[in-house]
Amino acid sequence: MKKRKTPIVTLILMLIFPAGIMAQQPAWVDYAKRNSMYPQSDYLTGFVSAHNTNNEDPGKLMDKYEEMAKSKVIQSIQVSIETNNSLTLSNVNGKSGEEFRSKSVSFSSATITGLKAERYYDRKKNDVYAFAYVSKKELAWYN
Repeated sequence: MKKRKTPIVTLILMLIFPAGIMAQQPAWVDYAKRNSMYPQSDYLTGFVSAHNTNNEDPGKLMDKYEEMAKSKVIQSIQVSIETNNSLTLSNVNGKSGEEFRSKSVSFSSATITGLKAERYYDRKKNDVYAFAYVSKKELAWYN
């Protein structure tokens, strides 16, 4: 009778705990494995990770970081930069002075066919990871 309880208990535990809690860390989280699986010669990639210091909702945090990873891929293709410069020269009581100010803002927006994204939340460490990638061959085919 004891031999039969073990498979039943295991089955019950598998049904109670969702797969996400028992999920293993994906290989792409590791830098060396990611570069091996998605070489720069064949893929454009974007990777972001962070520690959940503010105890944000893991689902919302993963959504946010997935978008950041996608944005990194898009920025590697096209970025528009808007710059506003100003130079102020002054001469007060025979003393010269100058002040240079510069403000730059970058914008990137594109729809990329074949862009894929993955995300992972490590519940033990409270770390979030997101990875986006697109094959250069697939990108060239559609553009």
